[in-house]
Amino acid sequence: MGHDRRRLSRVNIAGALVVIAMLAIVLLLAGWTSPPSNVRVLGVVLSLMVLVGAGAVRRRQNQAAIARARSYVEFDEREVRFTERGESQTLPWRALTGIDVITTSGGPWANDVFLVLLVEPGDSIGCIVPQESEGFQPLANHVLTLPAFDVDEFVAAMGSTRDHRFRCWRRGAVDSV
Repeated sequence: MGHDRRRLSRVNIAGALVVIAMLAIVLLLAGWTSPPSNVRVLGVVLSLMVLVGAGAVRRRQNQAAIARARSYVEFDEREVRFTERGESQTLPWRALTGIDVITTSGGPWANDVFLVLLVEPGDSIGCIVPQESEGFQPLANHVLTLPAFDVDEFVAAMGSTRDHRFRCWRRGAVDSV
């Protein structure tokens, strides 16, 4: 799918360059400009072509940076996998000892809700999943179904606009995930 988008992007850029070049040729051949203006028209057309090309390069660089910075979380019946900036963490469900939600007052312009997956020893942080991560909502929906998960605490966290840590689930309340 990403390959198709790149191909489509190249086609769009090439098409824009062709349209600009054709417009310049039509203007010149139709005689819509006087000879001294022809140089200006060609200058403008070449400038537009350079700008379109530079914009395409910058867009590709931005897309690559976004792909590197992108975070996502996946899970199955055995484990949770969180990836951010190309670094992955895998936590088996059986190693999970707790789930907290941390909220900050930084929203809506910054990440302000984080799902904290805790592990042994001593409920140390296994990983922190920002709400903006791809896959956050399916993971949140899944943990809501855990036995003894404190849904009221989770709802309070989702509505919070202050810096706070909400304790939503601890393994001691159930024997398995």
